Amino acid sequence: TIPIKENIGIPVHVVKTFLDDTDLDQIRNLLSSSEQPGEAHIYLDPFRIFVKKELTTKESVIHFLSSELIKQGLVPDHYESLVLEREVLAPTSFGNLVAIPHPTTPVTKETFWTLCTLKRPIRWNDKQMVQLICLLNIKEGNSGDLDSMYKKLGSLIEDKEIVEQILVKDSAEEILELLK
Repeated sequence: TIPIKENIGIPVHVVKTFLDDTDLDQIRNLLSSSEQPGEAHIYLDPFRIFVKKELTTKESVIHFLSSELIKQGLVPDHYESLVLEREVLAPTSFGNLVAIPHPTTPVTKETFWTLCTLKRPIRWNDKQMVQLICLLNIKEGNSGDLDSMYKKLGSLIEDKEIVEQILVKDSAEEILELLK
């Protein structure tokens, strides 16, 4: 709450005595920008980013994305049923217009994300509206450290500004550039 003019070796950000939403957003942005730049794009590929789709239900989104991944040879034929099975266990919408569906068990050779933006928000479950979907795949038998990937995904979906910027992009390349 007090400006510090001296260089003390760590970043300093002045906030109000009583934190408001603006302060919290600025703190989140500072923390997420301190992570390794470009980390999100290592989980993405332009062939797995779909922009402004006219899909109207959770099931149609999952069907579309599953079909695309099957065509690309990245997932097995029964993949869609694994993702739908997970949705029955607990919804994967997280607020901020974002959902992160994923299969009940890992079935891919690599850890990657598939992004899809919708022209209009859809009801993902009884309460949450969704317009940005990040279909998450974790490498089968992965025993590696996924903390940084989860951190990056978490900071991405919690950042209203970034989500809004992703939603207005017109191409996969624009989204990749934003996330670098």
